[in-house]
Amino acid sequence: MAEVRTVCGACASPVKRSETRCAQCGEALEWGRGGPTRKGGGSNSRGTSVPASKKRFELWQVISFVALVALVAVLVTLELSREHVPAAPGPSGAMPVMPPPMQQTPPSVDLGPLQAAVVANPGDPGALLKLANGMHDNGLFQQAVDTYTTYLKSHPNDANARVDMGICYYQMGMGDSTNSGRLFDMAITAMETAIRNTPTHQPAAFNLGVVNLTRGRLEESNAWFRKAVALDKNSDLGVRAQQMLSQHSFTQ
Repeated sequence: MAEVRTVCGACASPVKRSETRCAQCGEALEWGRGGPTRKGGGSNSRGTSVPASKKRFELWQVISFVALVALVAVLVTLELSREHVPAAPGPSGAMPVMPPPMQQTPPSVDLGPLQAAVVANPGDPGALLKLANGMHDNGLFQQAVDTYTTYLKSHPNDANARVDMGICYYQMGMGDSTNSGRLFDMAITAMETAIRNTPTHQPAAFNLGVVNLTRGRLEESNAWFRKAVALDKNSDLGVRAQQMLSQHSFTQ
């Protein structure tokens, strides 16, 4: 009859029933009905005693290591299969940041009653001027210019209305790069007409300084700011004109 063989309970090496120690790991064998069982400590290949508890600890280390490797492999596989969202690039390849949508500013003036007043009294210049100012305040610059023009036909020497009309031209030019030069020149013409008719009109002088500065005419700009200071250096416009001169002084 062939000799029954089984495996060592410590290292799983084949052993014979006639053996009392495992030839592979030196573990003492105690035979039972189901096969060899471990009987305490054995010795390694160097003949050093190795407690059974130590051998069990090392076995669990191996099992834990294998399990950890398997877990890492699974996680890596899952990570590689994910659809990644690209991170925002740094300064060298910055993505454009879209500004939030601009909110429409509600009209500051209710034009309905002003328009009704003009319709009811077409010859009332005061109603027409109020409508022009209301359009200006609401940012309806072209409509304001048209209404100022109608008003100025009967009141050509109203410096305030002419300067306000000039400011409308200036603001349209700021929003229209194609026609800005022409619109700025129209603003200057309106304001120069105002100060020619009313030489002491400080707002006209100050605003001429601003428009000429925007046009790149620094020498003319300085001259108008100095004019505004000379008219009243202690007023708000006089103080602001001095500040503009200190920031944008022309030297030949």
